[in-house]
Amino acid sequence: MLSINALAAADEVMIVTKADFDSGKGVEDLLISIANIRKRIHPTLKIAGILFTMVDMRTKDAKETIEMLEAAYGSQIPFYQTKIPASVRAREAGKYRVSIFSHDPRGRVAAAYHELAKEVLQNE
Repeated sequence: MLSINALAAADEVMIVTKADFDSGKGVEDLLISIANIRKRIHPTLKIAGILFTMVDMRTKDAKETIEMLEAAYGSQIPFYQTKIPASVRAREAGKYRVSIFSHDPRGRVAAAYHELAKEVLQNE
């Protein structure tokens, strides 16, 4: 119910997902929910894009999940070019409840979030 209320109140939604099979299926379920919210509650709700996070491009699962979702929805929904990499330092930041910019400001995850911010601003 909280998710429905949040989507009903939002103008736009950024879908954030891991690049793995189960998360990919979760995105499909979320897209169905968004379609229902558009029909019944909020017809102007926009999808800003899909962002992949905790991405390990060394794995076949990550590559296949990204390819599957982009093939299925790429003509209808934008995908952010920036992909947030998987990182032990990012997990540590979550554990310590600090920002990645505080915990590992020169790391690749912080750099990826900087790139994402630039990409979001360019798309506005």
